[in-house]
Amino acid sequence: MSKVKFVDYQNDFIKIRNRDDIEHPNSCSFFSEEETFYPIQKIYINSNESEFFNSGKSNLEIVLGDFIYDADYELLTVYPIVVNGIEDKYVLKKISFKNEEELIKQIELQNRAAEFGLSDPIYLAYILDDECGLVMKKYEQILFKIFDSEHYDLEDKMEYVDKIKIMLKDLVEKAKISHGNFNLGNIMVDENDDLKLVDFENGCFLQDKEDPKKIYRY
Repeated sequence: MSKVKFVDYQNDFIKIRNRDDIEHPNSCSFFSEEETFYPIQKIYINSNESEFFNSGKSNLEIVLGDFIYDADYELLTVYPIVVNGIEDKYVLKKISFKNEEELIKQIELQNRAAEFGLSDPIYLAYILDDECGLVMKKYEQILFKIFDSEHYDLEDKMEYVDKIKIMLKDLVEKAKISHGNFNLGNIMVDENDDLKLVDFENGCFLQDKEDPKKIYRY
């Protein structure tokens, strides 16, 4: 697993901006009407995800669409984004920034889970004052909505239950991590009908990263 590190943002090669016709919630402090682009302070780039940056341009422009409103959870934090003209492939999730160490742990946990097919990696993350943004894959739907839907019969839902059991087993035995908030709202369904975990904010490693023989017990 590659080490996650935030560096001071100086090169000005990434532009993150709102679409002109979008008005974001007043509670969002990321964007100021006086700024054309988000003034990124620190940034992490996943060097293993070359596809995200290999768009034929030296600069990366990320344009935010309208926020995704989920009536079940009242979340105003996830935004579909267009990356160098590519639509419907990525989202930006905005979260409160506590400290760099906690944010790095969250990214490392999700990247670790991705190594075993249990998630997808964080492509890019940035810090701005007391908030930060995580760029990740856009999924087809949330598993919670499948279980809450009348369009899926009991047999279909039980198949997902079997997948959840396998995911939990692999998470502990293979990835050796604990998610910390394992629920249907944090399990996504991708285009191949595979389950993917997100939101590792409360997670932890069950195995020491420096000494693999050291196992933590919880």
